[in-house]
Amino acid sequence: MSTAPAASATTAGVEPGASVRTAEAAAPADAAVAELAATAAAGALSATAWLAVVERAIAALPEPRYLLLAGSPVAIAPELLKACAATAAKTIAVDAGAKLAQTAGLQVDELVGDMDSVSPALRTALAAGGVEVFAVSAHKDQTDLELAFARVVDKGAASVLLLGALGGRLDHELAALGACAAVCDKTKLLLVADEALVWLQGAGSSVEVGRYLQNGQLFSTIALSDDAVVSEEGSEWELDGVPLRTLDPCGVSNTVQSAGARVSVISGVVAVIAPRGM
Repeated sequence: MSTAPAASATTAGVEPGASVRTAEAAAPADAAVAELAATAAAGALSATAWLAVVERAIAALPEPRYLLLAGSPVAIAPELLKACAATAAKTIAVDAGAKLAQTAGLQVDELVGDMDSVSPALRTALAAGGVEVFAVSAHKDQTDLELAFARVVDKGAASVLLLGALGGRLDHELAALGACAAVCDKTKLLLVADEALVWLQGAGSSVEVGRYLQNGQLFSTIALSDDAVVSEEGSEWELDGVPLRTLDPCGVSNTVQSAGARVSVISGVVAVIAPRGM
């Protein structure tokens, strides 16, 4: 949020995309916060600290939790995979996600997809090990991830952890976010990666980012629908019922300023992103 000009602190009713930054909000609450923010800006969280953030975010999700493993080529730390699998009621490999599970030594309950990225040998081995294989034709109108979401929603998943959806091909990454946006009114969604956490939030929901992040840590709020209206409190730049258009840059790079920092979604769908890099 560092590039927009300052504006009034009272933001209800502003035009979509309008800035809501103020000179008052631009100043940290005290010198200690300013020092932490300056130090944090120099680098990323350690692996241990990042794992702690991820575990706190997972613990806040309702049960039953389902784990979906997608097929991004970007590596995922084994400790993150294990943390996500440890509390999952079921683990479902989404096509190439089967290779991710195999590499990490994770047991999966289901394999879903058109199998264009799964070798016949791996598919046969999984089936022989009792894994339910839900194979579809590659000539279909839904992505493999959409099919997997439909299955876990039907099974009553209260929340879904998604790994392997971030990084790699940009078109796949955007399509994955679109698939998430389509079901975030049916289940809670958290995307986990080595470099970011992403909460998908629909109308009437909120993320208490201050529960997971320390003062000075960055987060961004990116609208995934044109009807998004968002409020943010306890952060460096606060929003009060601000409309955001799809992919509006207005919500980029805010910082946590208190343990009560929160993003509330009044309408629409947004992604609340906490990058590991500070």
